[in-house]
Amino acid sequence: MVLTDREASLIKSSWKIMEERRIENPLIFYDAFFETAPDAKKYFPRDDFSKLGRKFNYTMDFIVSNCHQLDEIKDSIEDLGRIHVKLKIENEFYEKFNESLLVLVDKILGTQNSKEIETSWSKALTHIAGIMQNAPEKEENKFQQLLRKLFG
Repeated sequence: MVLTDREASLIKSSWKIMEERRIENPLIFYDAFFETAPDAKKYFPRDDFSKLGRKFNYTMDFIVSNCHQLDEIKDSIEDLGRIHVKLKIENEFYEKFNESLLVLVDKILGTQNSKEIETSWSKALTHIAGIMQNAPEKEENKFQQLLRKLFG
């Protein structure tokens, strides 16, 4: 078990509060992220922030809804890591992502935030980043290889 039941509960309850400001979440997050990692802007499309915001919220919903079982969604996390490798995302950005998410948590929760909530988020994010960064190359399955041979 990566997170204790208490840590998973704190993440879920804090995200529930944050969801009330769902439209603002990506704006606050990416403002903080690009401030600490301006070089990361090259990885993001400039013309469709609404699409980026939807991806952010979808990803966060997935992480939060499964935070009590992070090891059970390891394959999905590794897939996300392989996408980041293909995009040549540098490892330094994982830490900046985590820091920026904690900025978001603090700004949205305000006085409801606590060291225990931040520690829970940080523990989950660090674990996820580790899985993503160490994702092994995935072998294509035999069916995909056959289709490629047959149809180019």
